[in-house]
Amino acid sequence: AGVVCMDQMELRLVNGSHACSGRIELLFEGQWGTVCDDGWDLADARVVCSVVGCGPAIAVETNARFGQGQGQIWLDDVACVGNESHLWRCPAAKVNQHNCDHGEDAGVVCMDPLQKPSIFLKPDLGMFVRGESAEISCSGNYPGSNFSLYRDGEFITTQPAPENINTAIFIPSEIMAGNYTCTYTAYLDGRRFASPESERLGISERASWTREQTSGITLGIVTALVITVFILGFCVRRRGKQNSRIMERNVPMGGGAQNSSVTYATVRIVPRSMHSADAEIIYANLAIGKRNEEGREADEEDGAVYATVRV
Repeated sequence: AGVVCMDQMELRLVNGSHACSGRIELLFEGQWGTVCDDGWDLADARVVCSVVGCGPAIAVETNARFGQGQGQIWLDDVACVGNESHLWRCPAAKVNQHNCDHGEDAGVVCMDPLQKPSIFLKPDLGMFVRGESAEISCSGNYPGSNFSLYRDGEFITTQPAPENINTAIFIPSEIMAGNYTCTYTAYLDGRRFASPESERLGISERASWTREQTSGITLGIVTALVITVFILGFCVRRRGKQNSRIMERNVPMGGGAQNSSVTYATVRIVPRSMHSADAEIIYANLAIGKRNEEGREADEEDGAVYATVRV
């Protein structure tokens, strides 16, 4: 193995889940080719991640983990130290000399340089009346990035952060209930990188009352109070009349001295069936006249008799 000097060789990652992972491919003499995984280790992967502008190497992939490439296998037996500026600066076999096939294509997984963004709400209430406004801010780790806002997974809008600022502020025309998230993208060394999705920011919505609804509720409450006061007053007045009648009927007629140990009661009797042995009549206020009671003839002359008796 020896040092391969090919400063014009380009490098890219293919078929990865994001921009910082995939199969390693090199462009040499106008043709893209792969790297064999013989001796492929984390030191080699660190150089690759640095070249493509990604974060530190996370994993080394072998056996065509990201699918088999086509064309030439440009490098084999790569043995980087880890601090080389380019992969082709690392010790390796001569270009296009190998004992591999594309089932041994090497790959890497690097840390995405864009960190997960943070999302914030101002004012931090979490519950709004529909139509109210608020600020939703999204912050990343690269100034001047382009930020996108989503609600329940659906795209709402996009907005670039000011130069040298790593935060974008969104002011939606109206706040609606849902789970809000944001992402951002940035171009590093001519390559486009996309961040992971932020945590969810839940916003709830409470009912808003119109002027007509509020007036209707107020009128209903006032009406209910008036009716309640009227019913209570009627009941109190009726009870007072009943108590007055009972007191009048329980007092003996004639103005004589009252015995506090004697109990009086007013009874209704029929004159023809009244016997003096049944009760001692102290005073009687007889009201005899025509009776018009249910079950009696209308022209019957003798009517009810009310008497105050001592019992």
